[in-house]
Order: sequence, then C-alpha cells, then structure tokens
Amino acid sequence: MKTYNLHLILLLILWCTGVSAQARTVTESSVLTGAERLDLLLPLLKDQKVGLIVNQTSVSGKNQTHLLDTLLSCGIAVTTVFAPEHGFRG
Repeated sequence: MKTYNLHLILLLILWCTGVSAQARTVTESSVLTGAERLDLLLPLLKDQKVGLIVNQTSVSGKNQTHLLDTLLSCGIAVTTVFAPEHGFRG
C-alpha cells in the first residue's frame, strides 16, 4: 500500500511540473493575429477585391489602426465592408 501511495505522489508531482512548464511556455510566447502578420497577408491580397467583416475592435499594430485603414494605406482594394448593426467605427 505504501508503494502505491508513493507512486501516486510521484505521478502527481511529475504531472504538476509538466503542467506548470507547459503553462509557462504558453504565457511567455507572444500570440500574433493575422492582422499583425501583414508581411504574409499582403502578397495574397494584392490585385484582389477584398471584403471585410469588421467592427470597432478590428485594430492592428502598435498604433491600434483600424484594419480597414491599414489595408487601404497598403494599396489593397477593399470593395465591401460588412459590419454589425452599430457600424464598424463604433
């Protein structure tokens, strides 16, 4: 019985250290949205007609520029904007 308890305790300790190590790697890494990876997206959108589904929280970058304004300033042809009932500017 004592061996079973010791194994159970060791298993719990190993599991807890694995979970905390996993949580540490997730919180330390930064998550980037697609709007923040324009270097990858702009070549795909070039020479395309683009429609956006956005609201007032659709901002990107450190300046918190609206996605529509960002795409227009990069020369992307945004032809349609779909927005919720209260509009995409709030």
